[in-house]
Amino acid sequence: MKSASAILKLPIVAVSEGEQVAQVKNVLISRRLKKASFLHVAHGIPGIFPELIAYSDILSVGNDFIVIRSAGDIKKVFDNKALVDAAADGVFLQGTIALSGTGDILGKVADFDLDEKSGAIEALLLENGDTIPGSRLVTLSPGFVLTSVGAAEEEGESQLDEGSMNFLLGKTLTQDVASQDGGFRIARGTQLSRELILQAERHDLLPLLTLAV
Repeated sequence: MKSASAILKLPIVAVSEGEQVAQVKNVLISRRLKKASFLHVAHGIPGIFPELIAYSDILSVGNDFIVIRSAGDIKKVFDNKALVDAAADGVFLQGTIALSGTGDILGKVADFDLDEKSGAIEALLLENGDTIPGSRLVTLSPGFVLTSVGAAEEEGESQLDEGSMNFLLGKTLTQDVASQDGGFRIARGTQLSRELILQAERHDLLPLLTLAV
């Protein structure tokens, strides 16, 4: 799993050329598929048209470099209609507003985690420290991310007594806590809100959560 902010720091190396051929500028997310569709890159002499590489053309995403087959895999957006249409389906998530299913503002997206192989969104990381699992994403747009997190769910019944809830509420995690399938994660340093505690409870993570504060 890689964060978008980590990917943005990576140079791109092409196997054919045996050298660095581009630098990542942003990650374009498909609104339809809810996964990375393209990397927006800076390649050679800057032109007037944005340049993209399809995420499916990436061979690997490492800690230090992204590896592709050839610099020829980097395309100008307006080279063909298919690429224009595919790019039009994409959004940049960082800085967008995350909304609950009832239209409440959950926070602004500061970063997001991707499965580096498939490009699937694993989680949104909000500026307030909250984490929204990728499975909760409903609709993506240039300005907003609508999620299935709802007011009714936030106020839903919990097996926690008030004392246990108050003990966890506002605490800061000293280590990451994640579900076995990786679909839900709360990062170390996150301050626990009621919603995060309820989400952790739904993923049977309360014992780990308690040990991590």
